[in-house]
Amino acid sequence: MNTRPKIDEIDVKILKALLKDPRTSFTEIAKDCRMSTNAIRIRFKQLKEGGVIKGAIMQVNPKSLGFNCIAYLKIQTDINEEAKVRDFLEKTPCIIWVSQQIDKFNITSFLALKTVDELAHTVEQIKNHSHVLEVEVGIWIDVTQLDHTDNLVIETFDGVPHTSELTSKDENPEPKIAHSHVVSELAEDKHSIALQEVDKIDLQIIRILSEDASISFRKVAEQLGISTQSVIRRYDRLKKEEVLTYSSITVNLKKLGYLGYATLGIKISNKHKISKIFEKILQVPNIIIAFRILGPFQIVVGVPFTNIEQLFERCQEVGKIQGVTQIDLFVHKQFPEWPLNFFTKLVSKRLQKNLRK
Repeated sequence: MNTRPKIDEIDVKILKALLKDPRTSFTEIAKDCRMSTNAIRIRFKQLKEGGVIKGAIMQVNPKSLGFNCIAYLKIQTDINEEAKVRDFLEKTPCIIWVSQQIDKFNITSFLALKTVDELAHTVEQIKNHSHVLEVEVGIWIDVTQLDHTDNLVIETFDGVPHTSELTSKDENPEPKIAHSHVVSELAEDKHSIALQEVDKIDLQIIRILSEDASISFRKVAEQLGISTQSVIRRYDRLKKEEVLTYSSITVNLKKLGYLGYATLGIKISNKHKISKIFEKILQVPNIIIAFRILGPFQIVVGVPFTNIEQLFERCQEVGKIQGVTQIDLFVHKQFPEWPLNFFTKLVSKRLQKNLRK
């Protein structure tokens, strides 16, 4: 049973601080909350034991590891054979995420490739699967700041379920079924960065921090058999070179009252104004994932919701932004935690390759 714990204003401040930076000290948070450091430490422990805080991650820039093409695929399958297609995708080496959604396209997957030239071949392989009916493709442009943790609205909760909330963990809200589109052309990402030089020790540091961004540098140094100062110097360099992009605690959105998750595919009228429109979209509450793409839409955003009414409100807010001409809505199975650690698998792949040298 996914029991939702009580959340008060102090808990909200703790979560907000750690979503912004999981290395924020309890002393600093205690000062802001006007409480003792020990009291904050106890609160943090309760949030972890209650399943609200799941861990802490450091996002890595996939392009710095040599993966210059990150894309999503929306896949329509024979509905009775969906499980077989998901299994096939999960065994495909370049696939880094597979998720179910409610739409004509019932599966979404993300993939990472060395170059865009490999994408057409991969898509063709998936299309040739006997139970795949159609595939839609979008290439990500933004890969260094997908998550926007400041936008997550965390409300206090007194521990008593309200009638406006969905209560069954298996209940899926009825979505607005979107129109779907096929990508007409694929192009190279003009925002590609130069491949950063990372050695085996760098990769080991990245792997450790990508899985636990709150771990002390001293403990990282002990694991690798190097000095703490060496870890700090390498960490600072990796941050400066944007190999490591941002860090955050991960949270269980259901424990915060969010019982559904949707993505919005957004079309705009003037592509020259996409940056300004993107900034305005990020002002809408609960737009917690946002990136630009080359594909059927220009912008894709992710939004958790507590009920259908709230989801429609968010769609209406985005739709009122000047320049937005169309919004397609896709409802997904809820993520087990957020932010998603999309690219950690790529670190392991690169590390294994380097260790074989």
